Amino acid sequence: MIADCPPAIIFHWAPAAQAEGLDHDRFFDAIRQVEGHQWTDPGGALAFTRKTWEALTSLPYRLAQKRQHAEAVGRLLLQEFEQQCRKAGVRFTVRVAAGAWNKGIVDAIKRERMGWPRDYSVRVENLYRE
Repeated sequence: MIADCPPAIIFHWAPAAQAEGLDHDRFFDAIRQVEGHQWTDPGGALAFTRKTWEALTSLPYRLAQKRQHAEAVGRLLLQEFEQQCRKAGVRFTVRVAAGAWNKGIVDAIKRERMGWPRDYSVRVENLYRE
């Protein structure tokens, strides 16, 4: 949970409750497996882009390579995705979260409405459900 994050983390969004029904640890494990990155890679194992990281936190981008920081920021990103889904009237699912992680929430919502998930989203969802 966000409460477990070190106090030095400064976020642009106030922490909210965990996305309903989404197990963040399982989700991040699935993302790591599909992305195939190491924690030492730029953006870390969760493959944060600099633009996304800087939109979510004022922490230096290099901290995306630290699991504790990356997962805390990742939880904020998932919360933002969930809020956007609510506004759009789309159910927030693992598949939608994965699509948003990969190509952004607008694309994920559009594809969910059309019933055309990306292969990436299906792979994450399958790993999440294992």
